[in-house]
Amino acid sequence: MQKRWFPLLAGVVFTTFIVTTLVEAQDEGPQRRRRDRGGQREGRGGRGGAGPRGGGDLLSLLRIEEVRTEIKLEKGQEESVDEIAKKLRGERGERGDRRNLRDLSEEERTKMRAERREAAEKRAAEAKKMLAGVLDEQQMKRLNQIKIQVEGVRALSDDEVAAKLEITDEQQGKIEAAEEANREKMREAMQGRRGRRDSGDREAAMKKMEELRKSAESSVLEILTKEQQAQFAAMQGEKFDMPQPRFGGRGRGDRQRGDRQRGDRPRRNRDRQNNDE
Repeated sequence: MQKRWFPLLAGVVFTTFIVTTLVEAQDEGPQRRRRDRGGQREGRGGRGGAGPRGGGDLLSLLRIEEVRTEIKLEKGQEESVDEIAKKLRGERGERGDRRNLRDLSEEERTKMRAERREAAEKRAAEAKKMLAGVLDEQQMKRLNQIKIQVEGVRALSDDEVAAKLEITDEQQGKIEAAEEANREKMREAMQGRRGRRDSGDREAAMKKMEELRKSAESSVLEILTKEQQAQFAAMQGEKFDMPQPRFGGRGRGDRQRGDRQRGDRPRRNRDRQNNDE
């Protein structure tokens, strides 16, 4: 039920925030990222240029037609991007372990999570490297700007972003505490939505999620200095109006598949009618 609600609850900008927040909250619990003595963050995977939210998210954005138009993606580049996505999806399917975490012991779950994080990090690094070979410098720059806009303050957990802003260990600790509090609020809000599906509930849910998103943004941004806030805003570039999610598909590829599936149904129905006659 929860998964059905995600595409309905909000626009793309904070849908990403909601989904990844809940997944991390359920998958990792209170575990927090930390820095080792060399200053390199460790712990929770899925962050930064070397994490699954790096190249992987860039590929997800490139599935959106308006994003392709915004960065002026040419036809030859589109074909190359589609091939990259297809290749990485195939590798993920071949390597993926489909065991259910609930069927495993705590030790096995911990091991599997670590393995999945490592695999996701490798895929993301590979995706980013491959995209850099297809897109020119300006296209990559704009795509990264859009990515930061979509992620909002969660982009502060990206290693590259944090390094550019020179976020201190103390600030990082405060950011992590704020994120944990925001995850708990989001989790509670989602628990309250279970089993409620009418349009009025959807509108109320969207409004509530938007309020939570703004509150979460404010609670994290106020941890940064004025200079860091200004630099973070500059890293997002010119505002990009992300299209609202459409029912029945999440992107270019999904729309095409959806059209084929919808096109198949009338033929099956006609065959069934002919058999009945």
